[in-house]
Amino acid sequence: MRQIKTLDDLKWLIETKVKENLYLEYKREITSKKLTKTVSAFANSNGGQLIIGIDEENDIAKEIIWIEENNYRQTLDSWIIQKMDPSISIFHIERINNPNNQRQSVFVISINKSKNSPHMAEDKKYYKRSETQSIAMMDFEVKEAIFRSGLLAAFFQELKDNKELLEHFKSVIGELKHKYPDTPADKTWEMHPIIYPFKIESWRAILHSGLISSFGEETSELIELYNLLLRANHLIDYLKYGFRRVSTFEKPQGGYILSHIEGLILVDIYPKMKKIIDLYEI
Repeated sequence: MRQIKTLDDLKWLIETKVKENLYLEYKREITSKKLTKTVSAFANSNGGQLIIGIDEENDIAKEIIWIEENNYRQTLDSWIIQKMDPSISIFHIERINNPNNQRQSVFVISINKSKNSPHMAEDKKYYKRSETQSIAMMDFEVKEAIFRSGLLAAFFQELKDNKELLEHFKSVIGELKHKYPDTPADKTWEMHPIIYPFKIESWRAILHSGLISSFGEETSELIELYNLLLRANHLIDYLKYGFRRVSTFEKPQGGYILSHIEGLILVDIYPKMKKIIDLYEI
């Protein structure tokens, strides 16, 4: 869907008779209740754009209705922040000025799919997008959204914790390999090296509940990363029982367990984890 940012984009909507859809809604003018209803629906669904200053007919963009009001952008901003629960902090309001009258504008509000949904509108209802409308969510949908939100919050916290575990591992692996060298099978370490396992409880719950599909294009990468973390945790568990050499698919003849863990974490896990962490700005 083309993102609306300029006057040419507005003209394109009208000239090509673009219809309202799951991701686009027009309003000639708006109240705080109507605004929070639409923003709630977009945030609780897959995001979208609300254009204030476009008249429509049968859901099709018809003409520009310039808005002339002082501090209108600030008003829209405060309605979204103050009249929704929980508040939505990540959104953008684009002001498109009338080239013939700089006091007149059309306002385009872009809302992303929220990580903290569901969001309640000013009328104390939760909304979602359906075709060209924002409709109230059923009670079971609200409860499911709250469950999803809690699980996703736990997942992002685990990502943050795992980021710290990765950095810690990078800083200590050299010392661990020096202190606990590879030794013949008839010798033992006096103490076992301690490496903290990765946190994957919420990942497992997301996989089993089917919520993993909500990550869209990143789904396959997250599943691959989960399986790598699982393998790393299995190897880390072996350390508890005194294993110094293990066989893996890559090295069936066996090898030094700390070297296996080091390669898996630094070569396979670290770049994939960094990509996900950067993507979600953790």
